[in-house]
Amino acid sequence: MQRRTLVKTLGTFAAASALLAVPASGAQAYNPTGGTLYQLGSEPCLKGRGNCAIYPKSAQLPSGRLVASFEKSTVVTETGSADKQTLPVYKSDDDGTSWQPLSEVKAPAYLSDDPQYAKYTSNWTNPYLYVLPQDVGNLKQGTLLLASVVSGDDYYYKEHKAADPNWTPSNDGDRKDLAIALYSSTDEGANWKILNVVATGGWQGGSAGAVGRTSRTPTRTIRWIPSGSPT
Repeated sequence: MQRRTLVKTLGTFAAASALLAVPASGAQAYNPTGGTLYQLGSEPCLKGRGNCAIYPKSAQLPSGRLVASFEKSTVVTETGSADKQTLPVYKSDDDGTSWQPLSEVKAPAYLSDDPQYAKYTSNWTNPYLYVLPQDVGNLKQGTLLLASVVSGDDYYYKEHKAADPNWTPSNDGDRKDLAIALYSSTDEGANWKILNVVATGGWQGGSAGAVGRTSRTPTRTIRWIPSGSPT
């Protein structure tokens, strides 16, 4: 899977989202100022800093609000690893000119007591947002959906940190129990619930930037190319 690398800011994405969200009216087109959505600070990353914050995706709600999410693979302070990693959700109510944090979508293990979700402790990457245009089963029109790649912990990262506390990762590691989870929100992204895990796999086994990079445990790979990502 070839990764799309972002530099430290996602301001360009914010501008593009705003431009797409507001149609031109006659000769008067909206010109967004391109506010910064997120800027990576000095906190340590679970992978190389060049791809620590990547894969931004956005959607526009019926109210006109823009919501966006992206992978943020910084080390979770509470656990010192990828355990309890969340996907951030930001909002914009001024057509993408400015953005504010809205919510953090937790991993399935921390949103449900159902034992089938217990091993999915990290809400990792590849968010995809979608607003239902009509009722689907028990889900009502206007419901905001989020699909993402979830996982267990990153054992490559944990093994190397245990061996050398000063070690710094240069690229992806090796996560356990990769899967695709589906979430829903009925209040424009402020709160989320887990609907289901819709596809399951095994170990990450590295990535395009770190082919074959594995932990000591034998691995196999699940791959998912989200809509709009390079292949």
